[in-house]
Amino acid sequence: MKQNAVSILLSFVFLINLNTQAQDLKGFSVDLNLIRYSEPYGLYMDYCEWSFVPGFTINYSTSNHLTYFAGLQNVNTEVKIGGIDTYEHSTSKGVEIRVGAGISTNNEKRIFVRLNLEGFAEVSKLRGTYDSGPQSPGVPNEYELNHWRSYFGIAPSFSVNFKLTDRIVFFADTRFRFGKMTFSGTETTFWTNTLYQDHSEWVGLYDPLNNLGFRINL
Repeated sequence: MKQNAVSILLSFVFLINLNTQAQDLKGFSVDLNLIRYSEPYGLYMDYCEWSFVPGFTINYSTSNHLTYFAGLQNVNTEVKIGGIDTYEHSTSKGVEIRVGAGISTNNEKRIFVRLNLEGFAEVSKLRGTYDSGPQSPGVPNEYELNHWRSYFGIAPSFSVNFKLTDRIVFFADTRFRFGKMTFSGTETTFWTNTLYQDHSEWVGLYDPLNNLGFRINL
């Protein structure tokens, strides 16, 4: 998956180089993603949390207002919620690819904002335990979570950008994702009783702080 992501990013850069007819790197920039505050969607429960999500995005601006971008970001989240009777403790580890475009106010200004629309693809491994609470006698209630999860869709986002220098920009963005999430794997109890089979669902997730990081103008 990571090899495919790198290939997509390299192809993106190659096509842009063809269009610019071997000009210099003017218009290119690289985002270094560091921190996120978002919903680490679990199999049954979810809530917002802070997480360290290293990643990068390659941007190409054709003007002071229009930017195309493609990025790769690590997925490393944890759900730990619930009480004595019902709870979920799970982790997700994987990768997310993003490709899109954005329209901004004049990006030559010290402070500017940008409205983006992107397509995203996330693939991750979800593992942990889930307790469904008291059940009928003889019915186990603690389950092992062990799923591959894919999440594909579109996402509008909004970013605020602050230039520290001509080449270094501090940014933060918020995002709403909507798409189809598929869980591939079979949940079982610790007594090998099946919880249910593979399934898909349409999911909307709001990332109050999708990314906090720095941009380097090349």
